[in-house]
Amino acid sequence: MVKKRKTAYRGYDSPLECFIANYEGGDITRKELEKEDQGLSQALRRYNQLDKAIPKTAYRKYDSPLECFIANYGNRDITRKELSKKDPGLCKSLRRWEQIDEAIPKNYWGYDSPLDYFIANYGDREIGRTELEKEDNGLSQALRKWGQLDKAIPTKKRRDFGKDPLVYFNKHYGNRSITRTQLSKENNGLCKALRRNGQMDEAIPKNYWGYDSPLDYFIANYGDIDITRRELSKEDPGLYRTLLRHNQLDEAIPR
Repeated sequence: MVKKRKTAYRGYDSPLECFIANYEGGDITRKELEKEDQGLSQALRRYNQLDKAIPKTAYRKYDSPLECFIANYGNRDITRKELSKKDPGLCKSLRRWEQIDEAIPKNYWGYDSPLDYFIANYGDREIGRTELEKEDNGLSQALRKWGQLDKAIPTKKRRDFGKDPLVYFNKHYGNRSITRTQLSKENNGLCKALRRNGQMDEAIPKNYWGYDSPLDYFIANYGDIDITRRELSKEDPGLYRTLLRHNQLDEAIPR
């Protein structure tokens, strides 16, 4: 009696033949096969046939991560950080295959270096090292790391306002409507120099949001509204407290 030969895998002589019959020409990746047919994927591994079915050189239907990157992102200006968020798998593969430098050469936010970025974004401004650190800490650290901080903001240029900070203020801020708070954030060194020289009141007279007093501000913004003290305290607590401090609340909203 002749015994019938048992088929090795799903009616095929091997998992490889099963794969060829069902997936050859389908351009499927190992990951896609694992999701679509986990049993066949595992069988190919067990029979040591996975490399023949889907060669290791393939990456998402491309010969390498670099080719995948060129096909999908080659015409775009994309940074490494953006790629790591948009396609972390490709980013990691480019690093593993040591192709990241070819795909996205090292730069700083689309510029050749932090210094080039600084010149493009801060070159027309008088900014000190402390101010830059507060405004853009990442750039400040990058300039230090790349050894470019002295070129960007030379030590000798650290906030020298001369004998008269008011002259400097009028030259650089005289044509702008700026508050003391805004100046302290934008140029804290100048703000301190004006205070030290007793010139702050002349540079930026005390007022309230561009008005002579909190009452003037209230009249301009709430004068045509029937608003109660409680409503004002909820809607604009800062103005409410300032009116109290300046003893102008009764005039703004009589009891």
